[in-house]
Amino acid sequence: MLYLRGKCVIIGAQTVGKTSLSYALVAPRKEFPHIYQMTIVPELTVRNTILQDIDANVEFLIYDYPGCSIHFDQFAKYIGTPNVFVLVFDVTDRSSFTACKSWMEKINSGEKHPKIPGVLIGNKTDLVFRRKVEEDEARNYAEYLGIKYYELSVKDARNLLEPFISLAREYYELYQISANKFKELL
Repeated sequence: MLYLRGKCVIIGAQTVGKTSLSYALVAPRKEFPHIYQMTIVPELTVRNTILQDIDANVEFLIYDYPGCSIHFDQFAKYIGTPNVFVLVFDVTDRSSFTACKSWMEKINSGEKHPKIPGVLIGNKTDLVFRRKVEEDEARNYAEYLGIKYYELSVKDARNLLEPFISLAREYYELYQISANKFKELL
């Protein structure tokens, strides 16, 4: 089995559910916490994704990056260049969707490598009647960015793994391309 390790950063505005998502990936809980605790510094969790069909285990070091503006300019200092990214917004908060543009500029500003694989996630889909960002609009934006779009509800633990399986596959494919280029040099 091939073992790969990469840096994944979860970014987005405050209160969109980034921390809840990162925790739900590594330690599923029976009850969803209803108390908000602001992330002050990037928090690290680890998630393994086994891709059985290609016999690979992709371990992501997941950095949950604070969404508050005081940390926005420190992104490169704390994170550097991630291997993959997850951009999260709250489907009930249009301003969190609008803020995605600024986060994408951060991801692309320090880019020393080709396009960084990523996904756009619309969270809090359980709040159907409060929805402000429609799925088609978000999907079109993701298509414009050249990334996949997923909708999920961390609270309901719905569709949590699909984005990370997709990123693991994309990361594996980039590894294979790099490995083949290296072999050609030998």
